[in-house]
Amino acid sequence: MKILYLQNSFLGKEIEKALKNLGHKVIVLNEDADVQNIIDIANKSDLFLFHKGVKAEGHFDFQVTLARFQNILERIKCKKVLWFMERVWGLNEPYLDEIKSFVDKIYLTDGTFIRQNQEDFTFLPVGAELREGKYNKELECDVAFTGQIYGIRSFVFNSLKQKLGRKFRIFNNIWEQDFADLCATAKIIIDPKFPSNDFYWTNRIYQTLACGGFLIHPRLQGLIEEGFIAGEHYIDYSSIEDLEFAIESFLKPEAEEARKQIAKKGKEFVSQFTWEERLKTLLKA
Repeated sequence: MKILYLQNSFLGKEIEKALKNLGHKVIVLNEDADVQNIIDIANKSDLFLFHKGVKAEGHFDFQVTLARFQNILERIKCKKVLWFMERVWGLNEPYLDEIKSFVDKIYLTDGTFIRQNQEDFTFLPVGAELREGKYNKELECDVAFTGQIYGIRSFVFNSLKQKLGRKFRIFNNIWEQDFADLCATAKIIIDPKFPSNDFYWTNRIYQTLACGGFLIHPRLQGLIEEGFIAGEHYIDYSSIEDLEFAIESFLKPEAEEARKQIAKKGKEFVSQFTWEERLKTLLKA
């Protein structure tokens, strides 16, 4: 299959690689590529796959780029598939409402939104690329978080910083092999509750376990339905007290072997959720 893939996130390289591993011919453009170029290549392809195509930082950007992208989609004649990897709230709701009539299929990672709306959306969580990390002294810490600190996350992480001091580190913009090395170096990786809810979660659980990290993650009903087992593949929590207790328990010297075994079983489990497997599901339709 010849696929035009409009890439817009750090996950794009892994998805491009997975599509090629599945034997497809993939042409990659970014979202600010020339409009006519996107249309011309798409109309010589079998599938146009994209994640958003629209900037939604503010109302003006949203309206301008939405109109531009609708015009592109209207002129593309091949199959068009949206795999939307964000929580559906704020401007993302009107985005989906405005875009759905222009595409053939929409996959969402937000299972909560699907359950609340009787629409023709299909739930498809993100995937991961299995990697082997190596110890890196520059990344050394007991507890690590990767991402931005904002909103209610600040209260949780300020509390952890006060209790753990230099044992707790926050890493921004760390991806691919560097992230795998962090998973091999840090004793514990933590994931915040926000913006997750019972049937929406980010890629962190797949990414961390796929790289062999020991993860403490919010307790979510959807993960249970996905087949994850808390205590076997990762450790879960429902409150800041739970999180702090889990960190304290698994930082004890006698917990080292338990961390290794949980991380090992977690990696084995998420091997079924590689990008290749997710894309097989997507392309089957």
